[in-house]
Amino acid sequence: MTKKKTRSDQTADLRRQAEEMARTKAAQAPEDLETLSPEATRQLLHELRVHQIELEIQNEELCRTQGELEASRARYFDLYDLAPVGYFTVSEQGLIIEANLTAAGLLGVARGALVKQPLTRFILPEDQGIYYRHREQLFETGAPQVCEMRLAKKNGAQFWARLEATAVQGADGAPVCRAVMIDITERKRVEEELWESHEEKYRRLFELESDALFLIDNERGTICEVNRAAEHLYGYSREELLRMKNTDVSAEAEKTERAAQDGLNLVPLRWHRKKDGTRFPVEITATHFNWKGRPNHLAAIRDITERMQAEAALKEAAEKYRSLAASVDSMYLVDRDCTYLFVNEGHRLRFGLPLEEIVGRRYGEFHFEKNAREFAEYVKEVCETGKPSIKERRFPAPRWST
Repeated sequence: MTKKKTRSDQTADLRRQAEEMARTKAAQAPEDLETLSPEATRQLLHELRVHQIELEIQNEELCRTQGELEASRARYFDLYDLAPVGYFTVSEQGLIIEANLTAAGLLGVARGALVKQPLTRFILPEDQGIYYRHREQLFETGAPQVCEMRLAKKNGAQFWARLEATAVQGADGAPVCRAVMIDITERKRVEEELWESHEEKYRRLFELESDALFLIDNERGTICEVNRAAEHLYGYSREELLRMKNTDVSAEAEKTERAAQDGLNLVPLRWHRKKDGTRFPVEITATHFNWKGRPNHLAAIRDITERMQAEAALKEAAEKYRSLAASVDSMYLVDRDCTYLFVNEGHRLRFGLPLEEIVGRRYGEFHFEKNAREFAEYVKEVCETGKPSIKERRFPAPRWST
């Protein structure tokens, strides 16, 4: 009703303006209508009527356009201002150009007070680096960016927000950032509760692990957490280790750090150093993941001193065994079934066959039945008693010998 009255008033005002303009023009160029012929008068009247109809059509079109514009504004208000998420338009310099009512509500300020304010004013100082990196990446590449960070309302209350940003051209052609802000505080709370519920279970497993475990921040190289096995292995207390970097316990700091950055899952051999200066070999297995929003890796470290000593002793024994095998006339090794597992060169020459044609075959394949039966009984006796047996016996010739 108010709109119709306003339009009527506008029409009356236009009518008065038109009459005034008509009187002014008539005074400046008076027309002698009485001198016009009937035909000219009819033609003039026809032109006036056509012109009047044109004006009425134009007026109807203007009214229709105005109605559509008002409807469009109403839809814009519903879609933009009353949207359940916050909308921002931010300049390349980081100043807020425009914001919807939801955005103003999220930040706890009047919408008008947001204009020309830096968005960083509401971002927690420790999370501003996240925002700066994503904004720089957005304007450099033009690719949409997504990040999560903590913001503070005007009253100081903090909340988690997800920012989805797109780069577009503003009305003046300058690049601007169109951003959607979503409050994800509840989601973060649920994630934190889930993490805490699992953390105790993982803490028990963490502490029960026999290998030394280090949780290391990839970017800083700092040790974030250790288990008791790590304290025992290195001789440091947990408090001391948490003040150190992973390179502080390594005797090969540069190599160990590079291995972690390269994302290797297994570092076969490295040398570490204990608190008392003892240098010892370790095997490291690393798993990379994000923890509390930061890239980390969990390193399982095993002292392999005893294994290396055993390998060295085994190598030494094998060398002695090979020397012994080469020094005797005939030497061989069989299993319980009298299958050849090893023969030395002297024994091989007795058969006159290649090594691969002897190893893996049974004793009885090369000897007469009687000799094979006697040998099987001898092997059975040794295996059952578990005691060494020394007997003097003549080595039987192969059954194909003449």
